[in-house]
This record gives sequence, C-alpha cells and structure tokens, in this order.
Amino acid sequence: MGILKTLAPLLDHPDYSGARDPFYFSRAIRSLRSPLDLPDMEKGIAMLRSVIEAQGHVLVVGDRDVDGVSSAALLANFLRDQHAKRGGGLEIRVSDLGDDYGLSGELFENVRDGKADLVILLDMGSSHGPEIHELIAAGKKVIVLDHHQVSDRRPSHDLCAFINPQLNAEVHENEGKIPTVGLAFKFLFGYALSHIAEWNNHSLVDLSFLFSENANAGARFAVYRCGCLVESGENISGAHLRPLDADGMAFLKHERERILQSEKPVVTIGSLLLSRIVETRPRLLDFLMSLSDLVSVGMITDMVPLAGENRSLVRIGLGMAGKRVRRGVPGYRALIGALDLPEFDLTGRDLAWSIGPAINAAGRMGNTALALDLLTSDSPVEAERLARELKALNKKRQERTRSNERIVTEHFEAYPEKTDRPIIFCYHESLEPGVSGIMATRLLEKYGKPVVYINPDGKWAKGSARGEGHNVLQMLDCAAHLFIQFGGHPEAAGFSLPYERIEELERVLLENAPFMDLEPVSLEIRPHLDLLPEQINRRLYDELRQMEPFGPGNPEPLIRITGAQVTDVTYMKDKLHARFRIRGSRDIEFVAWRRGTEFGKDMERVDLIGSLERSIFAGRTRIQFRVEHVKAAAVLVA
Repeated sequence: MGILKTLAPLLDHPDYSGARDPFYFSRAIRSLRSPLDLPDMEKGIAMLRSVIEAQGHVLVVGDRDVDGVSSAALLANFLRDQHAKRGGGLEIRVSDLGDDYGLSGELFENVRDGKADLVILLDMGSSHGPEIHELIAAGKKVIVLDHHQVSDRRPSHDLCAFINPQLNAEVHENEGKIPTVGLAFKFLFGYALSHIAEWNNHSLVDLSFLFSENANAGARFAVYRCGCLVESGENISGAHLRPLDADGMAFLKHERERILQSEKPVVTIGSLLLSRIVETRPRLLDFLMSLSDLVSVGMITDMVPLAGENRSLVRIGLGMAGKRVRRGVPGYRALIGALDLPEFDLTGRDLAWSIGPAINAAGRMGNTALALDLLTSDSPVEAERLARELKALNKKRQERTRSNERIVTEHFEAYPEKTDRPIIFCYHESLEPGVSGIMATRLLEKYGKPVVYINPDGKWAKGSARGEGHNVLQMLDCAAHLFIQFGGHPEAAGFSLPYERIEELERVLLENAPFMDLEPVSLEIRPHLDLLPEQINRRLYDELRQMEPFGPGNPEPLIRITGAQVTDVTYMKDKLHARFRIRGSRDIEFVAWRRGTEFGKDMERVDLIGSLERSIFAGRTRIQFRVEHVKAAAVLVA
C-alpha cells in the first residue's frame, strides 16, 4: 500500500469505514457491481437495443443540474456514435423549458407531442408516473434512470423501464445512493455486456475454496450472470448453466484472502467475476474508461457516499485505476484547460470545487444548454469557445453568490433572533436566483441546523432545504400543501411556492419543529491525525492522495498540529487572508482564509487544524496546508 506509519490510525477511524473494503487501495477495477442488480435494467437495455436496431427516434431528457447534464451528455455522446451516425433519430434536451425542475410545463408538452419512439428520462421520473403514463398513451416507450426518493406517483407500466436503486436499496451499497450519472454509466455498461456470450450464460462457481475441509460452510455453490448473483445454495440446476472455467477459478483463488476480508464474500466474488470480464476484453475496458470523465464529476458533485463502487468510479475518472484515463470528451478536456487544471493529474477537490461548480453554473444561471453543448461537442475548436463562455458564466455565478451572502449577513444582523430557532429560515426580496443550494449549504455549515433558503425566481419563489443528519424531505412534508412542487433527497431538497405563501411556510415549519428531531449538528472540527510540524511535507501529501477521492463517507483527513511556531506571515486582501510558515515544516506554506486579522503578537505559537491540498495559481503548483481552525497555543508555566 505504501502507507506511512503515521497514517495507520486513519484506517481504524470510524470516519473511514470504507477503507475496510479489501479493494480500497487497489489500482485495478475490482469494485464494480453488475448492472443486472438494478431493477428493470434488463428491460431497459432490451428497449434501447430494439430502437437502435429499428433505427427509431430516441429523445434523451436530463434535468438541469450537474447530475442531469452529465447523464444526458453521457447518453448523447454514446447514441450519437452508435445510433445517430447509423441513421437513427436523436434529440437531447434539458429541463430548461419546464415550469420547474423535472418533467413539467412546456417541457412535458413538447416531449409528449414529439416524434420520439423511446424517451429516456435522466434524474427525473420517480414522481412523474401520471406524466409518463400519458407519454406511453401517446405511443412512446419510456426508460427512467433516476435516484430520487420513490413516491406514490411513481410510474408502473409494461412499456416503462423504471431503473431506480431506491426500489431495492437494501441490496445495494450505500443504501442505494447512486447518482443518476452512475446509473447512466451502468446502463451503458449493461448495454455493452448484452453483446457478449456471458449475457446469455450462467456460471456455476464452486465456493469450497473459501472454507476449510471440516467447515460447515452452508451454501457451497453460487450462480452468477455477468457478476450478478442469481442463486446460492447446495442444489443448483437450470438452463444456460456452466461451471466457471479453470482460469476463472484460479483467479478467484488468487483473490481468496481479499474475498474473506469483505463483509459479503459472495457478493465480492460477483464483482471479481465482472472485473475479469472487463479486464480480459480491452475494447470493453477502453469503452468504460472513455465514460469515466463525466461519471466522476457527476458522482463527486452529487455528494453521494464515496465508498465501494461509487468511489471506484471516481478513481477511474481520476486515472487512479491502474491505467491512464483517456479524455474521450473534447468539451471536458477544454473545460479542464480553461480552468487551468492539469489534465492527467486531477484530484477530487478539482472536481468538487472547480469543474462541478462550473458545469452547475449553467443551470443555476438559466443557460443549461451551454453546459450540455460543451459536454456533447465533438469539435475541439468549438469546445474551447464554449468552455471560455462557461468559465465566464461561472464567474458571474460567483459574483451573485457573494452579493447574496452580503444580503443574508445583513438580514440576520437585523433579525438575530432568527438564528436561535431550530430551523434557519431565510427569505429576502433582494436575493438573486440560481445559487440557493450553495447558500443553503453555507448556512448549514455556519449554524449546524436545518436550513430553508428562498429567493425570488420569476413567477414563483424557489428555494432549497439542507440538513446534515436531518431528513429535510420529511421536514418539508408537513407543509406539502403550500408547495407547487417539492422533492429531492433526505439531505437536500428543492421546492417552489407562491410568494404569498412564504410567511405561512415559515410559520408552519416552526410550529411543527418541536415534533421533529431537529437537534443541531455539532460544528466542532475534529481532527483525524495528530502530527508534528516536521511530518507536514510533500511525502505526506502524496501518501494521503492514495486515499482519494475525498467526500461523504471518505472525508478529507484533518490534521492537528499543536504548539506550532509561526514565521514569515504575509497578508492578502487588506489582511483578510494570511499566509505563513511554521518552524519544522520547511517546504509547506500555510494559508488561513478569512483569518488574517487573527494573526498578531499573541499568535506566535498556535494550535492548527487543517488539511493538505494542491494549489495552482498563475501556472505555479504548490502543496499547502489549508487552515480550518486556529487558536493561540496554551502557554505552559514552569
């Protein structure tokens, strides 16, 4: 593994339970789960194959956030090459035309009245059953790839393939929390698998190699199809059944120790068999690698747990899966260049803080088509132009966020009692639209309480709810009668409502707050490692990178340094920010954003908590320590 002894405590820390995955540090593709685990996957693949073979007309519709746009681009790029270039019809749309997010308003009418034979809905559809049934009545087949909570308005029809991991969340890792772009990847993966021999064959695997001769092992055999566990038991028989070949059994026996380390050995065997299918077929491996760009950025941005397959998919996109990733999307490559990032040395932070927000800016600023055009462009020249436009649009989004932050700060300074309530409720008529999710998240981070943030947005007021450790969907449900539309995830939801109902929404939420579990989340920053100044160096950064990508379920390690002696302090932006060094750590610069005024004579020795990161500015790359918490060190008196 190459992990320093100083990092060993991380592997036992409860925040890194995912590190117990036997393939956590593997540079091979080992953690992928079979697409056939997903409900209706085989049905959806059959629908796609049928329309491609008949050269029918396909309409792909994605929602307007990063997950929806990256999913739509993934499907669009594939269908353009495999369908449209061979004479099939293809249209790609995002939900800009809708009255709200999802399948609504003018968007729905256009889809219903269009000429598509097959409609593929991405990041929407789980609560659009009536609309989908109307599409089917208009002569269309429908595939839904969505990960949102399933409601009583879910679709149910023979001509609809409803692929949502929430339908059988108990059989999936991470409670079925897979973003739509991950589902799109698995859908295309399954489509590719449907063209190989194993698709129609079942492999019988003798599990006796896992047990000692005298062990009472129970099920001795398991049947797999493309890595999907079909049946497990003593007496197995069925059509298309054949024993796993000798090379396959030798491969599993070689991985025996890792299999036994896993929590679900029989499921892990399925992943290994699937990886063997991929790695023995270079064209299939190249195909999956070519999809990994858009999958990795959508995965990181949607804030799903980065454990198991989710983490593996991001590692592939970052080029950490043992093979240099081929940047197959010209627009993605152009965006990396426009943001001055290294094409073949991306980190999870680059996806989360640079690439993802830039793509998201298009939808937030009412121009989702720009991001979609960029990620589906097959012209490097056009892609570079679109990337520059998207970068400029993202700068406007950042300026809008700063403007809204000033308004929110002044609002709570004028009404400080609002921050003492169990729910942080924020609405102001001067707020600009498009950044409600960002603003709600920042308020959550500041106050540690569930947040409902609302801004004007044309015909309706629109808002976002955020809650770490709180189910905001359940919280909003008590006011369901006030919304035009609401939905999302337990941790993050969106909604729209008439302006005249905003005050009533605040009242209803606060009246019901005592009956909800809305205890504030601790804002205390808890370090993962205690290190000495001389241990903070480039080598430590390189070792920590083996644990990438960081995010939910695999947080960026926080390091505490006690009693550090500060030297060489310089200030930036009227002392708002500070850069400095500490004695003992020669090659690492420390940066304290928004804490410049704290560094005075009483801060010569400090206790620091923060993390190591790569910084690129004006073409120069350096490793720096980003300070999250600083205080004057206690002085010991003899």
